[in-house]
Amino acid sequence: MVNNYVTFDDVLKNPCKKVSVEEGKKIAVELINKLVKDKNAIGLAANQVGIDASVAVVNVIEPIIIINPKIIKMWDEIPYVESCLSFPGNPKTTKRYKYVQYTDSLIEESRGEGASVVYGPTRPEETDTKGSWEQDTGKKDMYNRQLLESVCIQHEIDHLYGIRILDREQQLQPVRNERKIGRNEKITIQKDSETKVIKYKKAQPFLSQGWKMV
Repeated sequence: MVNNYVTFDDVLKNPCKKVSVEEGKKIAVELINKLVKDKNAIGLAANQVGIDASVAVVNVIEPIIIINPKIIKMWDEIPYVESCLSFPGNPKTTKRYKYVQYTDSLIEESRGEGASVVYGPTRPEETDTKGSWEQDTGKKDMYNRQLLESVCIQHEIDHLYGIRILDREQQLQPVRNERKIGRNEKITIQKDSETKVIKYKKAQPFLSQGWKMV
């Protein structure tokens, strides 16, 4: 039976034990049922409900089951404002990546040893050569959902390795310096459900009012 969300560090800071794919699937069903009942939840790791197992689920675009994961590569670093069910009402700006490549026991069982998957947003330039992407609400929405899915996968895998959102917290300014964003470079900013694509030099007033780069 799935319990309430765990908030104490002596559980969340410990890496989860590996399990068989069969056991992992059973635990994943419990986790998915929990997600369905909680409209605020888009991802959940087993240790967040008191189960010591390297299993997590993500449900942003479609349900994803993660069992004994190993991250292979992450790229395109970004700051991202995210929340955690184990720390409700305490969002943090974290260092994340647009793209994540990982493998796990379920992927290798279905696709073969050494197989992996990549999650992240489709780059605008890959689908749009006429500059219409910024005006296309549907494309922007899918881009943001794919980005959220990638970040959520990173978040849940962190849980399975005993890494909390608090461990990923960072200030926005250092990331900006690393990325060397030009004043005329267009960036995407977001506040609640509203998103804007705007030049960096014009984004400063918004960033000071709670908007975040995504």
